Amino acid sequence: MTARRVPTPAAVAVGAVVLAAVIVVLGLSLGTDPLGRTAPVPARARAVAEPGADATLDLAAALPETASALAGEWAPGPGGATVETAPPASGLPLLTIPLDGPPWATATVEGSAVEGWSVAFGIDGPSSYWAATLHPAVGTVELVRVAQGQASTLATRPLAAGAGTGDAGVQAVVRWQGRQVQVELAGARLPTVTVPVGVAPAVGLLGRGAAAQPGGARWSSVTIVAESPLADALLPPLLGARHVTADEARQGLGG
Repeated sequence: MTARRVPTPAAVAVGAVVLAAVIVVLGLSLGTDPLGRTAPVPARARAVAEPGADATLDLAAALPETASALAGEWAPGPGGATVETAPPASGLPLLTIPLDGPPWATATVEGSAVEGWSVAFGIDGPSSYWAATLHPAVGTVELVRVAQGQASTLATRPLAAGAGTGDAGVQAVVRWQGRQVQVELAGARLPTVTVPVGVAPAVGLLGRGAAAQPGGARWSSVTIVAESPLADALLPPLLGARHVTADEARQGLGG
């Protein structure tokens, strides 16, 4: 009669480890969040021409049907949209234009280089938003946060020589990537802002200072281009904050 071989403690331990590994792998294959299996966005083929603008809104001809005057009265006119009637002293004239499409897009707003000419974003009502403002008299652009009607300066950047002054006009480039927004005004890049959940992509025409007065400033056009998500390198974080990677986001969701 052959004696039954009793497994050694070491063999039992190895078997237990192997069995646990199999269970973990099986569990992950069945329960991993679908985000983990999402294919990465393919890199752009540089040999292929960039697509044209998805929409160009001529604000001299008419205000967009989707635009909403959150404060003050606005009207189209020669040279672009302008403030027709300013809001009460407690507010600033603000016209919001939604960006339809994916949660990443670039909106380019052009207008007249007037003190206080501003573009708002992260808009959550007439007294809650961020804005980039032109100050040609002192040669700077300013990033402000308006909360409950009170504005606080987050950052200032110097204008390039000759930018944002004279008859050349001014341009603001607003880049959306999900909840992260970065604005370049008159060639000066401002820090990235992370807007709250639920705030829809939009740009706002905003008058501050001289630009808040009726007829004081013009916003001539808005060009909207839906693009691939921006690289983190194009979105410098605000005030030392850093971007959350896709893996960190999935881990936070339990994936």
